[in-house]
Amino acid sequence: MSDLKPIVRIPKEASKVREGRGFSLGELKEANITLQDAKKIGLRVDVRRRSVHKENVESLKSFMKELQKAKKKAEKVAKKVEKKKEEVAEERRDKVKEAPGEMVPKEGAPLTTLKGLGPKTAEKLKEVGIESVEELAEEDAELLSEATGISVQKLSSWINEAKQLVKEKK
Repeated sequence: MSDLKPIVRIPKEASKVREGRGFSLGELKEANITLQDAKKIGLRVDVRRRSVHKENVESLKSFMKELQKAKKKAEKVAKKVEKKKEEVAEERRDKVKEAPGEMVPKEGAPLTTLKGLGPKTAEKLKEVGIESVEELAEEDAELLSEATGISVQKLSSWINEAKQLVKEKK
């Protein structure tokens, strides 16, 4: 839910203002927001109220501008993350071309065998080309963090655990 709260004037005492139950349909219309969009965003709407207050319309317009800015920023971050994922995948492909014998995908323990690494995180790692514990043991935590959005601390602990598992197998 949004923290945006409408104001309403008390009819008998026009100078008094209180917090309303929601924005009126007229206020939404003046701010170019549909009822469906308002519900998606989490704005409170009072369909019974007929009054239109300029303060509410202005706060809705400024809220929508801020929402658009946040949406654009989120899209930029998503593009950067996607670009980083592609760079890491490309780097892994280059390693395979340089040393094909060393980087052949190993049939080994699945990533979910590591403590605290679940299926969703394993999927993020698979997107950048890491499919087993053995492959994870050879990676750099900081580079992976930039590509996947997983914290360096978590990745470091999983990489250390993966290295221990690889040593135990040998």
